[in-house]
Amino acid sequence: MERQTFFYDNKITRMFATVSILWAAVGLIVVLAAVSLALGHATSKEYADLQWPIDILIVLVCVTFGWNMFATIAKRRARHNYVSIWFYFSTVLIIAALNIVNSLEIPYSFWDSYSIYAGIQDAMIQWWYGHNAVVFFLTTPVSAGIIITYKLNK
Repeated sequence: MERQTFFYDNKITRMFATVSILWAAVGLIVVLAAVSLALGHATSKEYADLQWPIDILIVLVCVTFGWNMFATIAKRRARHNYVSIWFYFSTVLIIAALNIVNSLEIPYSFWDSYSIYAGIQDAMIQWWYGHNAVVFFLTTPVSAGIIITYKLNK
């Protein structure tokens, strides 16, 4: 029988597993997105209209959560990983990469910026972003909830 491995940093785990911090961070991003879009501060990119400060918040949430997950897997003694964990690994990496690559911009004010891509390069990056964003943003929360609930209730 394998010994249970606890999360690498239980403070970060509880921070993201409780309603208070995780949903506050997500709620802040949603409110900032709604306000900025209502005020007309958009990048005019399909699925990626958010301005650079909001994109940075999204990446920070992914990186903080991902660090704890990767460190936990490195710490554990079990040789196998469940399929859902591999999918979750890729989701954390891809969401951060999607937002970084697609949101490479030159800011000219706090809320406004110019994309570094133009023409066909912009179209190709937008296609890549839109295709992957739909897959990872819509399918990952179910897997994440199952993994966190399982680990915390063991």
